[in-house]
Amino acid sequence: MKLKLLYVLRHGQTEWNAQRRMQGRLNSPLTEQGKVQADAHGAVLKRLGGVDHLWVSTAGRAQQTAALVNAHLQAPLEYSDMLVERDCGQWAGKTLSDVESEDADGLQALRDDPYNHRPGGGENLVDLGARIAPLMPKIKQVERAAVISHGVVTKALLQHFLQLSPEEVIRITHPNDLFFRVSFNDTGHCCDRFVLGEVNPEQPQAGLFLSDLPPQQPIQSE
Repeated sequence: MKLKLLYVLRHGQTEWNAQRRMQGRLNSPLTEQGKVQADAHGAVLKRLGGVDHLWVSTAGRAQQTAALVNAHLQAPLEYSDMLVERDCGQWAGKTLSDVESEDADGLQALRDDPYNHRPGGGENLVDLGARIAPLMPKIKQVERAAVISHGVVTKALLQHFLQLSPEEVIRITHPNDLFFRVSFNDTGHCCDRFVLGEVNPEQPQAGLFLSDLPPQQPIQSE
């Protein structure tokens, strides 16, 4: 494998993120805060040495983020449907309160088994891992790669590259103002994260997990 560094970014905050509304395969544009986040991610990545290639979800919010990021990087860019957010079926466009009132049993099933349950009749994390798998060999052929996608796609990407267990995967959270870096060498790999708004956003924080919240916490707005 040629890959030495992989940066995993989520799109900037969207209008529906701000409303705590699930997006899934639907889309909403970046807020002004989301645009600032995307621009800042690009600036930090440039100062970290840039990337050789950028893979981006075809969702509008990811493309909008990529344009702002790549204004700094000027890297070859490739869009892929394999990186679109997890299909959340009939829950798309709804808030958590909507789902609680309309599909309380389904929401409880997701909380009970967040790895295997298909929210709203959409995709689970097994489905998502299978969907992104054909793209992984291409990403591994460059030394410095970046992916701009979505909160739940991050879980599948990091599971693939870090060989995480389902129990570890469901603990991953990916706010809009954070990106992960996975480093590879002959003896293994490690993961750290960069958070905007820190005193020094170019100084990574060690580790993968932001907290030890139990997996039955409310689902993110994706």
